[in-house]
Amino acid sequence: MKKRFSFIQRVLYLFVRIIGWMILHIIGHTSLITFIDKQYPDEIHQQGGTILYALWHNRFLYFAWLYRGQGFAVPVSESKDGEYIAQMMQAFAMKPVRGSSSRGGLKAIAGLISILKKGIDAGITPDGPRGPKYTIQPGVFIAAQRSGAAIVPISYCAKKVIRLNSWDNFIIPLPFNHFVVQYGKPLYITTDTDRAGFESKLYTEMMRITEATDSYFKK
Repeated sequence: MKKRFSFIQRVLYLFVRIIGWMILHIIGHTSLITFIDKQYPDEIHQQGGTILYALWHNRFLYFAWLYRGQGFAVPVSESKDGEYIAQMMQAFAMKPVRGSSSRGGLKAIAGLISILKKGIDAGITPDGPRGPKYTIQPGVFIAAQRSGAAIVPISYCAKKVIRLNSWDNFIIPLPFNHFVVQYGKPLYITTDTDRAGFESKLYTEMMRITEATDSYFKK
């Protein structure tokens, strides 16, 4: 059933969508970007593969700009707060798949699997939407195993950021900035892949590139 929002809520969502679109465009167009290990996703695409990008919840904001206009699918909470994120995703021609680990999770994962099977790349935050911070929840394993998509960890940081006092210390980059985006080594899942072992490898690789991007501008 489609959610119904009050007139005030619809106005707020529209306002956030417009303002968010403007802010991210200003940030994106006034900033430099450095890619590290971009050959990983490039090689997968050259071989005709589909990618499920894994990124921490506190870094998904710049992801909307980085992959704007490409029709990426991203799981988004069914909560009212999640609607703000969904509006932002749609503003950048990304597809929000509604649901989360806490509300409608199975529906969101099923939707994500369906999209990945069509050859459309997607992104997922293994610790979202409520944490704990930097933890791997089962959705990423299920989605990759049933779709056959390659999992590519991705992280970013910037020279000038604001870190919110939220559960995940959400990162908000500033305009006139320099970003570093780093890709991790791809992971593949088969029908006999051990879930615990996979989650350990994914966590290790995600933390490796997270620490690398966080320290990039401290050199």
